[in-house]
Amino acid sequence: MNEKAKQYDQIEALLAGELSAAERERVEERMRKDANFEQEVALHRELEATFGDPNYDRLQKMLQTNRSANRRRQLGPLKWLGNWGLAAALLLLISAALLFLFNPEPNFSGAEVFTEYFEPYSTGNFRNSGLDNRQQALTPAEVNFKKSQEYLATGNAKAALSLLEVLEQENDLPGLQQPISWYVALAQLQTEDLTAARLSLKRIAEESAHYKSAVAAEILGKMP
Repeated sequence: MNEKAKQYDQIEALLAGELSAAERERVEERMRKDANFEQEVALHRELEATFGDPNYDRLQKMLQTNRSANRRRQLGPLKWLGNWGLAAALLLLISAALLFLFNPEPNFSGAEVFTEYFEPYSTGNFRNSGLDNRQQALTPAEVNFKKSQEYLATGNAKAALSLLEVLEQENDLPGLQQPISWYVALAQLQTEDLTAARLSLKRIAEESAHYKSAVAAEILGKMP
């Protein structure tokens, strides 16, 4: 595991109250001596306050609403077609079977994969960490990361991607580079930019310390 991944896991364990007393003392000593590390811990705490309940639940509800609307749009025409709808559905089923016989390779939908794998980002429950809860205003980069989550949850992947690509290039949130790279790949899938998505997923899969390495490899295995 590389140093950044270790730091990422260490901060999460600290804020989740999962460190032993000795480990916690060492981390807090580092915070007192290392201003950058202390700032990183503060950023994670602020993001939890932003994306934790009820905001995290709100994003989940937005995502569920968007998924339900997509299903209604897909099923809507058959509701008023009645018997004609059933006949049309049967015809489509037969056509699909014939198509499969002559072209057995199934179509790949990036949007469907996005729907299957997307969950809004959460840093976990840090409320019982025992750390002081200093409040500070979100930086522009943090605001843009928050906006990207809302855009993804409501199906506006293009807007999310434009924000995430800037965050990935400028590296203003070093502790969140792994989630940012993951959401870039998901947004590319949602927009059906499969060439770019494949490259992003390949980079994630090849980085063994990345928290989505195995999932990225799984998606790559589904892609044509």
